[in-house]
Amino acid sequence: MPEPALRDLLELAVEAALAGGRRTLAYFNRGEPVEWKADGSPVTAADREAEALMRRIIEGAFPGHGILAEEGGEKPGRQPFRWIV
Repeated sequence: MPEPALRDLLELAVEAALAGGRRTLAYFNRGEPVEWKADGSPVTAADREAEALMRRIIEGAFPGHGILAEEGGEKPGRQPFRWIV
């Protein structure tokens, strides 16, 4: 599979970021509960859902790319690209 053009990567990054932002805004001022991770940092349903959505967008477009994200950890890739969510 040929490497994607930088423009394609940028467009997907913007798409994923906007989608994740829309998902988190749906939770804004709703008073959703906050959970605490083992390291003492907070996490909410909005965090988890936004990250999962961004992962699906990236994996759908570039299934061979790696992804490192705060809540879901790392998915190694088969190509020399790694997304940091």
